[in-house]
Amino acid sequence: MLRFYVVQSIVLGIVVHELLAISRGVRKKTLRLSQISQDELLDSPFLTRTSLGLLRLAIGIFELGLIAHRCLMGPADNKFCNVVDEGKHCVPYGGIWLFATFTIWSWVGQGIYFFIIGLAPFVNLGRRSWLQQTLWVLYEIMFPMAILVTVVVWLVLVPYLNKAVEDGRSRNIETHQLMQRVLYSFSGLSFHCLNLVFMLLEFSLNKISIERAHRPFILLFGCAYVEFATVFHSLFGVW
Repeated sequence: MLRFYVVQSIVLGIVVHELLAISRGVRKKTLRLSQISQDELLDSPFLTRTSLGLLRLAIGIFELGLIAHRCLMGPADNKFCNVVDEGKHCVPYGGIWLFATFTIWSWVGQGIYFFIIGLAPFVNLGRRSWLQQTLWVLYEIMFPMAILVTVVVWLVLVPYLNKAVEDGRSRNIETHQLMQRVLYSFSGLSFHCLNLVFMLLEFSLNKISIERAHRPFILLFGCAYVEFATVFHSLFGVW
């Protein structure tokens, strides 16, 4: 319980700090959200607006379609379990439970970004400046999140799982073996590899700038998940 309150306090402190930073940015006009233009969002130095839009739309449909398929399949018989001193806690793998992971938060965020910005060349955004600003910020959030997910999974989580399974002494050995199978499945490789490939492709093709002043939005997204994960753990006993 003490750990729960410590995490909550740290997250709250970061959230307050970043909200104040956004407030200062609004007052001093350093966020420059209103300066994003439709041309900057939709044009590419290498592709026509239509070609880029179709590519983005295809990526968005693939990403949202894959997660919809995984959710509609429902929870599998396998479960992720966490064996701790006070007992064994498990949650199903699959279905809506997938949204308990940071990977899926990032994947869905990417899918929404690609789908909406992919449609943009074929519909008139008109004066929807709020939508242009939202897409800009969403891109700035999802790009570093894709890097974070891929790096942590393949450089931290996978080596840890391999060692734990080889040793065979882990109390969570069944969960570790399940996670190995998941990570090397089609959906697992998509969530943890294609996510970065898609964002690097987007980065190389678009004209969208990344503003240092928008850092608070990135941190707030991370804080939102930490808050969710902490509450989820307090309810189900699984990280």
